[in-house]
Amino acid sequence: MNRLMKQTIFLVLFLFSLMVTGCTPKEKQMNPDVLQAFLASAFSSELEDSSRNFFIRWEEPIRIQLKGAYTKADKEHLFDFLATLQEQVPSLPPLSVVETEGNVPLYFVSSLEMPLILPAYQQGSKGFFSYTYTNFLIHQGVILIDSGLSSQQERNMVVEEEIINLLGLCNDLDAFPNSILYTGTKKPHSATRFDYEMLTLLYHPSLVPGMTKNEVIKIFVHEKK
Repeated sequence: MNRLMKQTIFLVLFLFSLMVTGCTPKEKQMNPDVLQAFLASAFSSELEDSSRNFFIRWEEPIRIQLKGAYTKADKEHLFDFLATLQEQVPSLPPLSVVETEGNVPLYFVSSLEMPLILPAYQQGSKGFFSYTYTNFLIHQGVILIDSGLSSQQERNMVVEEEIINLLGLCNDLDAFPNSILYTGTKKPHSATRFDYEMLTLLYHPSLVPGMTKNEVIKIFVHEKK
């Protein structure tokens, strides 16, 4: 039996056990779909480190600095969304919007300007992100948002998706249409309870950045007993 098959069988058995009796260390029943989506998103990236078998996250405060052609509505939404993130996922590091010395510049620029800021930008993307990490800890990031988006709802949605990506859920999801990271056409217009639960797993205090997928699964197997 090869290693991939063993990992798959282990994950299936674990998910089944959660559906029957599982709960998180907070004694709340864990949604097995949330765990499966978390594992699919946190252990790879759309463009960077696509084959890595470890997860990364932030520990230092995240200071977002708005740049480019953002509007008052964009800024107000950013403040509201960061407040919601902190409320829904208390284990996140502090999130703030700053005027200077940000470690995450968030640009509202045209699609023509995007590759000038991030050469890896893929044409046609409404949003894009990049990060830098050391010893499995993210310490710097960049977010690009297409300033040509005319709908405020769409601008807000893209901002939320890219921030969630940058927090460590780096890969979008081909399944799980109840997540803002879903790649299909019928996706939520804003972050959902499902997304906050994935982030709660990512920033769970029992996990140590750099753990492999199997190590993370074993942590939750142990904690639920």
